[in-house]
Amino acid sequence: MKTYLAQRPLDDAQSRGDCRVFVQSESGIHPLHHVVHHSPAGFEWGYGGSGPADLALSILADFFDEQPTEQQLARGKCRCWSLHQPFKWAFIAPAPREGFRLTGAEIAAWLVAQEAER
Repeated sequence: MKTYLAQRPLDDAQSRGDCRVFVQSESGIHPLHHVVHHSPAGFEWGYGGSGPADLALSILADFFDEQPTEQQLARGKCRCWSLHQPFKWAFIAPAPREGFRLTGAEIAAWLVAQEAER
Protein backbone atom coordinates (compact mmCIF):
# COMPACT_ATOMS: atom_id res chain seq x y z
CA MET A 1 0.00 0.00 0.00
CA LYS A 2 1.25 3.49 -0.82
CA THR A 3 1.88 6.33 1.59
CA TYR A 4 2.10 9.98 0.56
CA LEU A 5 4.60 12.13 2.46
CA ALA A 6 4.42 15.93 2.14
CA GLN A 7 7.13 18.20 3.50
CA ARG A 8 8.51 21.67 3.08
CA PRO A 9 12.00 23.01 3.74
CA LEU A 10 12.86 23.78 7.35
CA ASP A 11 13.57 27.41 6.44
CA ASP A 12 10.15 27.90 4.82
CA ALA A 13 8.67 29.68 7.82
CA GLN A 14 6.65 32.38 6.03
CA SER A 15 6.78 31.92 2.28
CA ARG A 16 4.92 29.31 0.29
CA GLY A 17 6.69 27.17 -2.24
CA ASP A 18 9.17 24.37 -2.69
CA CYS A 19 6.69 21.88 -1.26
CA ARG A 20 7.72 18.32 -1.88
CA VAL A 21 5.56 15.24 -1.93
CA PHE A 22 6.87 11.69 -2.11
CA VAL A 23 5.22 8.35 -2.71
CA GLN A 24 6.45 5.50 -0.53
CA SER A 25 5.62 1.94 -1.56
CA GLU A 26 7.04 -1.57 -1.43
CA SER A 27 9.30 -0.65 -4.36
CA GLY A 28 10.83 2.38 -2.63
CA ILE A 29 10.24 6.11 -2.49
CA HIS A 30 9.94 8.58 -5.38
CA PRO A 31 8.62 12.11 -5.98
CA LEU A 32 4.91 12.39 -6.72
CA HIS A 33 4.29 13.22 -10.37
CA HIS A 34 2.66 16.65 -10.69
CA VAL A 35 -0.52 16.50 -12.76
CA VAL A 36 -0.54 20.15 -13.82
CA HIS A 37 -3.99 21.63 -14.20
CA HIS A 38 -4.71 24.33 -11.63
CA SER A 39 -1.21 25.36 -10.51
CA PRO A 40 1.82 25.31 -12.80
CA ALA A 41 3.86 26.64 -9.86
CA GLY A 42 3.55 23.38 -7.92
CA PHE A 43 2.00 21.76 -4.89
CA GLU A 44 0.69 23.36 -1.72
CA TRP A 45 -1.53 22.41 1.21
CA GLY A 46 -3.16 23.94 4.25
CA TYR A 47 -5.76 26.01 2.37
CA GLY A 48 -8.16 25.59 -0.55
CA GLY A 49 -6.33 27.11 -3.52
CA SER A 50 -4.90 25.96 -6.83
CA GLY A 51 -1.71 24.37 -5.42
CA PRO A 52 -3.76 22.18 -3.07
CA ALA A 53 -6.12 21.30 -5.94
CA ASP A 54 -3.20 20.07 -8.06
CA LEU A 55 -1.85 18.11 -5.10
CA ALA A 56 -5.23 16.41 -4.60
CA LEU A 57 -5.46 15.68 -8.32
CA SER A 58 -1.91 14.29 -8.40
CA ILE A 59 -2.32 12.07 -5.32
CA LEU A 60 -5.55 10.59 -6.68
CA ALA A 61 -4.06 10.08 -10.15
CA ASP A 62 -1.19 8.17 -8.55
CA PHE A 63 -3.50 6.22 -6.24
CA PHE A 64 -5.72 5.16 -9.18
CA ASP A 65 -2.66 4.60 -11.40
CA GLU A 66 -3.98 7.14 -13.90
CA GLN A 67 -1.94 9.36 -16.20
CA PRO A 68 -4.56 11.83 -17.38
CA THR A 69 -4.01 14.01 -20.41
CA GLU A 70 -5.11 17.64 -20.60
CA GLN A 71 -8.00 16.56 -22.81
CA GLN A 72 -9.14 13.90 -20.34
CA LEU A 73 -9.03 16.45 -17.52
CA ALA A 74 -10.90 19.05 -19.59
CA ARG A 75 -13.63 16.51 -20.31
CA GLY A 76 -13.69 15.06 -16.80
CA LYS A 77 -12.87 11.63 -18.21
CA CYS A 78 -10.77 10.27 -15.36
CA ARG A 79 -11.58 9.14 -11.86
CA CYS A 80 -9.01 11.43 -10.23
CA TRP A 81 -10.74 14.47 -11.75
CA SER A 82 -14.20 13.67 -10.46
CA LEU A 83 -13.01 13.31 -6.86
CA HIS A 84 -10.14 15.76 -6.51
CA GLN A 85 -12.07 18.76 -5.15
CA PRO A 86 -13.85 16.87 -2.34
CA PHE A 87 -10.54 15.09 -1.61
CA LYS A 88 -8.80 18.47 -1.41
CA TRP A 89 -11.29 19.71 1.20
CA ALA A 90 -11.14 16.46 3.19
CA PHE A 91 -7.35 16.02 3.34
CA ILE A 92 -5.25 18.70 1.67
CA ALA A 93 -6.83 21.98 2.78
CA PRO A 94 -6.83 21.07 6.51
CA ALA A 95 -3.31 19.56 6.45
CA PRO A 96 -0.77 21.15 8.80
CA ARG A 97 1.65 23.62 7.24
CA GLU A 98 4.70 21.60 8.27
CA GLY A 99 3.62 18.62 6.22
CA PHE A 100 1.61 15.45 6.47
CA ARG A 101 1.49 11.72 5.90
CA LEU A 102 -1.47 10.15 4.13
CA THR A 103 -1.80 6.41 3.72
CA GLY A 104 -3.45 4.49 0.93
CA ALA A 105 -5.69 2.90 3.57
CA GLU A 106 -6.98 6.35 4.59
CA ILE A 107 -7.70 7.20 0.96
CA ALA A 108 -9.44 3.85 0.41
CA ALA A 109 -11.63 4.39 3.49
CA TRP A 110 -12.54 7.88 2.27
CA LEU A 111 -13.46 6.46 -1.15
CA VAL A 112 -15.76 3.90 0.48
CA ALA A 113 -17.46 6.71 2.44
CA GLN A 114 -17.84 8.75 -0.78
CA GLU A 115 -19.52 5.81 -2.51
CA ALA A 116 -21.85 5.31 0.45
CA GLU A 117 -22.98 8.96 0.17
CA ARG A 118 -24.01 8.51 -3.47
